[in-house]
Amino acid sequence: MRKFFALFLTFISLFACFYGCQKVNPLKNCLSELRSDLFYGESENFAVKAGYGFKEKLLADQTSYEKVYELTFKLANETSDGAIYCVNLDFNGNTYKADFKLNPVTHALTASIEIENFNSKEFAVTLTNASIQESVTLRSTLPDGTIDHIKALEFLQKHQQPLLNNYTNEQGEFTAKIQARVLIKNDKPYWYIGIVNGDNLKALLIDGITGEVLAIREVF
Repeated sequence: MRKFFALFLTFISLFACFYGCQKVNPLKNCLSELRSDLFYGESENFAVKAGYGFKEKLLADQTSYEKVYELTFKLANETSDGAIYCVNLDFNGNTYKADFKLNPVTHALTASIEIENFNSKEFAVTLTNASIQESVTLRSTLPDGTIDHIKALEFLQKHQQPLLNNYTNEQGEFTAKIQARVLIKNDKPYWYIGIVNGDNLKALLIDGITGEVLAIREVF
């Protein structure tokens, strides 16, 4: 009886492991960059956009990476006027603070806060400059029904398998890196999916509701 019970437990464990592994999309483990949510809020003197996600950071050994999760803010109507702008956030009993800096590419004032497990759809921050301090409530701008990045990758795997096979080795392993960023255009959600293989980038635009691949471009 004891041997039977042990064999039964082993069978259940193997079944659970197999079933769980079948559920995992292998593309998920290839994500090197993710923006999973977008926010907007305004007060009397400030309008601010925000996005949450992660980027991979190369570690000191130059061979391994870690995911750095950030909440990134952009002042919508401000330019660099010499004043110091900063953002304060209280979340789960912790206080985070960051100064805005001029982005050399977009010329916008941006600030980033490293924070993990951020899943709020509505939150308040305090924005300040030399003479003004105001509370701003930011809310997710993703329309109802927007699929998450897991669903977007599932649609990609289901409908673009010939494309994905170009990045699969003889062992069946996907060898490229994937960038996934949610975006909104004319109040409609989309997913940008970038497949990065060395210096080559394949860019795909996916409908954020249906998962349909709308466009594919080669970017050099």
